[in-house]
Amino acid sequence: MTAFLLAVDDGIFTGKLTLADIMFLVAVILFALATVIRLSLRPVPIDSVLIAGGLTAVALGWLVL
Repeated sequence: MTAFLLAVDDGIFTGKLTLADIMFLVAVILFALATVIRLSLRPVPIDSVLIAGGLTAVALGWLVL
């Protein structure tokens, strides 16, 4: 079952990148940077960290979809 799920969109794994793959990768990078920046602030704004972390997870999920 896992091999079937990975074979649905093989853009990054086989080198056949589409614009959507590139945009999802950019989104993951930007949201991850936002999460790290929010975590470096003192005191840690927990609501901002949760929002940035959640958006990172969503973008990463769409990237591997």
